[in-house]
Amino acid sequence: MAKFIEIPVTSATAHLAGKKLINVEDVSLGICSAANTVKLFLGTGSKHIALTTTAAKGLDVLNACNAAMTANPGGIKAKVQLPSGVEITAVAVA
Repeated sequence: MAKFIEIPVTSATAHLAGKKLINVEDVSLGICSAANTVKLFLGTGSKHIALTTTAAKGLDVLNACNAAMTANPGGIKAKVQLPSGVEITAVAVA
């Protein structure tokens, strides 16, 4: 059974905002590529999901994603609990 994490996205553009689900089984690596950007790499290729955060909160978002991916063994969905004052403002899949 697939396990998903739910990531809340806050954006000034209405159709970009909302809850995004990522299949944990597809994520092979998560890194901070900049102070305000987290990349979750999918599989063994170069495809990734880029999460852009407010200010320099990339490490906080990466830690929250890691905690969500390792929570609830056997669960179906774990919510990414962002620290107070931290928002993801953009998501890009490349």
